[in-house]
Amino acid sequence: MITSGEFAHRGSFDDLLGEARSADPAWLAKMSLEKQDIKDMPPVFMWHTSYDNAVPLQNSLFLATALINAKKPLEYHIFPGDVHGMSLADWRTRSEERVEDTPATAWIGLAHTWLENWKKH
Repeated sequence: MITSGEFAHRGSFDDLLGEARSADPAWLAKMSLEKQDIKDMPPVFMWHTSYDNAVPLQNSLFLATALINAKKPLEYHIFPGDVHGMSLADWRTRSEERVEDTPATAWIGLAHTWLENWKKH
């Protein structure tokens, strides 16, 4: 849930803000992370799947672009295919839609390495 604009996951903003506020452009603008002052944002690790069936890839792309433009530390991965809600992307979170042995499984190791390197700085 990053952007409240064209590529928003509407249901999430309805749940977060309630019916009245989720229809208010001023409130929606306040909730779009890519539009906020990110000068004090800590380093970011994020990943997305390229065919997320609930939250469009543009959500994370918008924030990644804002972080790059602000020269903020970012590690960003886009894994091919798959669906929304992959969680650990392994046998523990397998379902009819979420399979194991997917490239997204690598995110756990990547995040661990990122955290270890971040701790050194």
